[in-house]
Amino acid sequence: MPKLLWHAYNAKHLIPEAGAQQQAVFDQGHEVGKRAKKLFPGGIEIGKGIDDFDEILAASKQGRQATRPLYEAAFAFNGGYARADILNPVGNDQWDLIEVKSTTTVKDIHLHDLAFQAYVFNGAGLKIRRWHPGPHQPGLR
Repeated sequence: MPKLLWHAYNAKHLIPEAGAQQQAVFDQGHEVGKRAKKLFPGGIEIGKGIDDFDEILAASKQGRQATRPLYEAAFAFNGGYARADILNPVGNDQWDLIEVKSTTTVKDIHLHDLAFQAYVFNGAGLKIRRWHPGPHQPGLR
């Protein structure tokens, strides 16, 4: 994964295109993400069409002030960088972190991903009240 992140930031042209099967998995994931956003209406899409990490971080910081759901917000802390599928404000400057997956079971890797995201977001100053692994979100099965 670290090599993929490095390539995505420094040498995107070297990442091979996805095959038909992998593209179908990506497409399904995007569709599930669209449906998940409908459960948290009125949100702000962060960084759509932006590839620059610093610009996405700045847009996320600005979007945080609106206290509306944030889709694909990114924050950095202590060398870590994480993007949330959905951050939903829940009063007293707290947020629920929702990880959306197009699977029917929670896998260990999903929990590791959520733990890392919570670490980064808390370190960046967001108060994460609750984590939600996506497969068990109402309406997403």
